[in-house]
Amino acid sequence: MIEVVFYGLFFVYLAILSWMDFRTQLLPLEPIILAIFVILIFQFFYGDLSAAIIGMLVALGFFGLQFLLSRGRWIGQGDIWFALSLGAFLGWPHSLVAFYLTYVVGGIIALCLYIMGIYKRKQHLPLVPYLTFGCLSAWIFGDQIMSWFARGFGLG
Repeated sequence: MIEVVFYGLFFVYLAILSWMDFRTQLLPLEPIILAIFVILIFQFFYGDLSAAIIGMLVALGFFGLQFLLSRGRWIGQGDIWFALSLGAFLGWPHSLVAFYLTYVVGGIIALCLYIMGIYKRKQHLPLVPYLTFGCLSAWIFGDQIMSWFARGFGLG
């Protein structure tokens, strides 16, 4: 029962923050930080805390590096915190799958929007809706995607 409530609340969290980022491109850090603590507590009792911490480190490294290299022009601090929450939720290696899917699907959609003239070159696109897509896809299909990659690289 606790798991069902947790997953339901997490889905609501994803939907609300995706909508906020889409509408305003601003994310409040307080609920994201609270979500990270709740996710880590959940992982401690019901999941894999070490995988969650590694997932967070992957998120911090991947998104932190982008933030530093771009001096905050490519992604915002809220995106980093949100990615940390996804890393904690998905753990390792599913977080890596989520971030990969985020950029592949987000890149394709962004390219289409640019070609159609809906977005201009210097205009910022919200990242959280794409991160949410990547997270849900990795959560549902992560094992199959990793197996597909392993076979493709001759690892499985």
